[in-house]
Amino acid sequence: MNLILSFVSICALAIMGSFMAVFPAQACTGITLEAKNKDVVYARTLEWAESLESKVITIPRGMAYKSTPPKNVKGINWKSKYGVVGSNVFGQPIVLDGMNEKGLHVGLFFLPEYTEYQKSKSGVPALASWEVPVWLLTSFATVDEAVAALKTVQVWGAPLAGTDADPTYHFSITDSSGGSVVVEYVKGELNIHENMLGVITNSPTFDWHQTNLSNYVNLSATNVHPLDVKSKSIAPFGQGSGMHGLPGDITPPSRFVRAAVYTSSVLPSENGAAAVKQAVRIMNAFYIVEGFSKEVQNGKTLYDHTLWTTVSDLANKVYYFCDYEGLSWLSVDMKNVDFTGKKVKSISMTGEFAKDVSKNLK
Repeated sequence: MNLILSFVSICALAIMGSFMAVFPAQACTGITLEAKNKDVVYARTLEWAESLESKVITIPRGMAYKSTPPKNVKGINWKSKYGVVGSNVFGQPIVLDGMNEKGLHVGLFFLPEYTEYQKSKSGVPALASWEVPVWLLTSFATVDEAVAALKTVQVWGAPLAGTDADPTYHFSITDSSGGSVVVEYVKGELNIHENMLGVITNSPTFDWHQTNLSNYVNLSATNVHPLDVKSKSIAPFGQGSGMHGLPGDITPPSRFVRAAVYTSSVLPSENGAAAVKQAVRIMNAFYIVEGFSKEVQNGKTLYDHTLWTTVSDLANKVYYFCDYEGLSWLSVDMKNVDFTGKKVKSISMTGEFAKDVSKNLK
């Protein structure tokens, strides 16, 4: 099966392109946790104003892909070396977020206003920015391999299916050893940032977010002691006084700070399975309900909200997911997936909400 788009696929991507042109999704948040036994877990949210019709898909080994290059530039033809599980859009065999059977995770995040892709070079193979996650996940096992490969290609903001939409993304790449980088294209140059924090949001660029953390060095998990002023003791109102001033809004800078503080202060879990639960608890702090973020474009009111959340256990190769409608966590254990098949398989992200357990009463 090739990623040579049929008429139906082109129509779907055209819809996807129009969504990207109209509905800005700037509220995605990603975090990394490492357990005491060195298991690594990656979690993220995906925000948008309309349904992307996402499903969780599995991509088998041996699937043929063909990239989308600019005019007069050669593309990349490849076959998937590793099986992949991840979240797609509009029924396409590509993923916005996913993990392969070697424990490599790649996530796509929006970076509007700051992304400027490389200038087209005829002798360098190219792929569209939205093809980066599926190319890396199907082809490479570690962060180092993925970074080395990115240096040999050019990435461009391909208009999706002939639309005028210009997807502007940066990428989070993490592997089961704990290696993590953020990949950005700024002023036509490829920038690789080592991500010691394991955190990513959206604009501005990653280096700006790291610098901005200097504004919050006063934050601490330890409660503030009472202050004596002219023989009067002024005590904090209650628990959490050390975190007074932690930004609670949903702008990318505030979410970055909040994610960095949460992940650095949370007690480490014993293993990956426990870290998954810890990641779910943290991601609840970044959940955006429909109605909280409002924007009017061309007379239409848009509400950016959390479409889905995923957690990838990179050590145990289990992909967890939960969407806005179901609010129920589901999972795909890669050990139970047959990656020798010939086609992409999919499953709905919506699970049963509030299972009735009345019959279990004793």
